[in-house]
Amino acid sequence: MDLNRHDGMAAAGVFALALMLRLVFLHQIESLPFLSQPVVDGLFLDTWAREIASGEWWGNEVFYQAPGYPYFLAMVYSLFGDSLWRAHQIQMGVGALSCVFMYFAASRFFDRRVGLVAALILAIYPPALFFDSLIQKAGLGLLLICIFLFLVALFQETPSVRRAFFCGIALALLGLTRENALIFLAVVPLWIGLRFSNFSRVLRLRWAASFVIGAAILLSVVGLRNYFVGETFALTSSNFGTNFYIGNHSGADGLYSPLVPGRQSPQFEGLDARLLAEAAEGRALSAGEVSQHWLSEGIGFIREEPVEWLAQIAFKSLLTVNATEVPDSQDFYAYAEASALLGCLMQWMNFGIIMPFALMGIMLAWPRGRDVWIHIFLPAAFAMSVVVFFVFARYRYPLVPLLLPVSAFGFVELVRRVQARDLSGLVAPGIVFILALAVCNIQLMNVDRLRSTSSANLGVIAMRNGELAQAEHYLERAEEYNPESADVWFQLAALRYEQQRLEDAKFYLFRLIQREEKDHRPHLMLALIFRKQGQPLMAQRHRIAAKRLAPVPLDDQNRINPKH
Repeated sequence: MDLNRHDGMAAAGVFALALMLRLVFLHQIESLPFLSQPVVDGLFLDTWAREIASGEWWGNEVFYQAPGYPYFLAMVYSLFGDSLWRAHQIQMGVGALSCVFMYFAASRFFDRRVGLVAALILAIYPPALFFDSLIQKAGLGLLLICIFLFLVALFQETPSVRRAFFCGIALALLGLTRENALIFLAVVPLWIGLRFSNFSRVLRLRWAASFVIGAAILLSVVGLRNYFVGETFALTSSNFGTNFYIGNHSGADGLYSPLVPGRQSPQFEGLDARLLAEAAEGRALSAGEVSQHWLSEGIGFIREEPVEWLAQIAFKSLLTVNATEVPDSQDFYAYAEASALLGCLMQWMNFGIIMPFALMGIMLAWPRGRDVWIHIFLPAAFAMSVVVFFVFARYRYPLVPLLLPVSAFGFVELVRRVQARDLSGLVAPGIVFILALAVCNIQLMNVDRLRSTSSANLGVIAMRNGELAQAEHYLERAEEYNPESADVWFQLAALRYEQQRLEDAKFYLFRLIQREEKDHRPHLMLALIFRKQGQPLMAQRHRIAAKRLAPVPLDDQNRINPKH
């Protein structure tokens, strides 16, 4: 398919619509504290980017998280100033550009009508607006995966060594932003071998090798950098084993849980993973050895408890294709409350609709033969890479662009056949669509309970700013959402401490001790309270209890500050 003036006009229209919606959304959520005061991962990434922009571009430790987004953000800060608001605006432009590449990719895979539908869906897709507004890697990852899809579509159309090489480069950039996308390093060569089996084996090997070399050139630079600073040849980051263990251990619920209670920030997670691993191994460990320790722990659990592990995998699989957007430190639903646009769009567009249309699209496109395979290989592999760890909305988000071309085809083909009154081939796809719609929209989790984290983080921001009345509003709301949240209880105790309501703080802390016997945090705060109340013996007793229970030495933790 040759691009022409109509493609340019369509792409410009898609970009304009997507950008307009994103800027309107950004204006509507302008008052949310998260935009000017990022928390948890956002705070970590913003701090990292500012360090890079100030000249610390090489660093002195093995990357614990993927470095792509912090370096992108550092470039934004260097070129346009270190304004968070400006960074949010630029990310909205990045999101709009993603829609353009989705148009070109889906047009190449199918036709211009499908390309336009896929691009328009991405332009109005509510989670896309949400993720583009965050100081997070999801927005940049969307652009890179859309570029990767476009290049793969070009390669499928006319395979060549050069096009395979650029696919590899695009994948490396994507992998440096979204690590689990590197599963495509194995999937794409396999697809090349099967999809182009009518070509000679030598030619297919050249294409596959060119793809791998393209990816390896960029990834090896990062790997060598990690080796020089930390004696660990990690192609992107060193958190593979830790994340694997978090998603695969006794009692894992399919979601994220920190290794040490209350320390879910990346700035603590890497340190905690190392200290706990070194304590278990009895020696100092490199970043690679730390990752290997946690990987071994996770594999050990699978061997010892295969039934429990299979149950976890089944639940994570359902959660990965579910309409629910599982929140991280900020939730999609809180933003929908602040934005009438997002609230309106979410009423009729979600992942639980895209997935069923994708399955229908695969069935309707099956007569196209091998051209359909890429729309099975890539989404299936990426979904597996999510399920094997743990589920967040932002982790499964790349499935959306991977599914959109075939999902849009399913919608366009359904409309065409209905208009032509050609319903004979719609029975089986229709049944699959209805079944998938039912499965994807099962209520697996209480959304309100999930929202407690976002409200609690708003409370933490308010406490940090000395706005105790506002903090009380958010934290009490978080408790309403999830009355059994240990983290919310702890933050409420911190608030009561700040308000000098020490007995109320003690109520939450003793409640937390009763519920979480191995949590050292309440003992540490009680030591502060009893010392303040002039009871040194009680303070010492709780200090000793905290030291005994702490998974990592107290000297290696930040000294407790109720504002943080």
